[in-house]
Amino acid sequence: MNLSMLFEYLPYALITNFTPGPNNILALNSTKTYGFKRSWKVLLGICLGFTCIMIICGIVCISLKKVSDTYQNIMKYIGTLYILWLAWHIFRSKPNNILENSPKELTFLYGFIAQFINVKVMLYGMVSISTFVLPYTQSALFIFLFILGMSVLGAIAALIWALAGSVFQTFLNKHYKIFNTIMALILIKSAFDIILIK
Repeated sequence: MNLSMLFEYLPYALITNFTPGPNNILALNSTKTYGFKRSWKVLLGICLGFTCIMIICGIVCISLKKVSDTYQNIMKYIGTLYILWLAWHIFRSKPNNILENSPKELTFLYGFIAQFINVKVMLYGMVSISTFVLPYTQSALFIFLFILGMSVLGAIAALIWALAGSVFQTFLNKHYKIFNTIMALILIKSAFDIILIK
């Protein structure tokens, strides 16, 4: 990757990672509901699952040289259904009392498995590797470092959203109906954006 391609990649990476999507909204919603301390398992699951998806995307891109249209279409619709389900779940959710008798928080496994139906993450990995890496190098070391960089950036984005949920927990829980409606609408828009991807 030359310097000009790096400058083209960074805005794409920052926008993709830091705009609302399933991971960021899941992270924010968990810390808003349970606090940062009780959300660390789901956050760890999100981060490690994200890294696994980036590794899989790298292997698929190297093996196939191009993304299978059939696979991409199947994952697009599965991911859209997941995002719509998440939007409905967030829209209907109510703030929980952050006490020991409150419902059990989201688990590591939930955050990890959610990555395997998160089309935004898959498309991000496929597009990044096939567009910004493979045309310039197929060096295993460079691809590994690139995947590591994508994973760190994804983790930072999820943690920033989680921190926002934790810091504004009282405010967000007080105005949860408005907040949940806005987050649900953002997710619905994301779902329709994915359907429209050619």
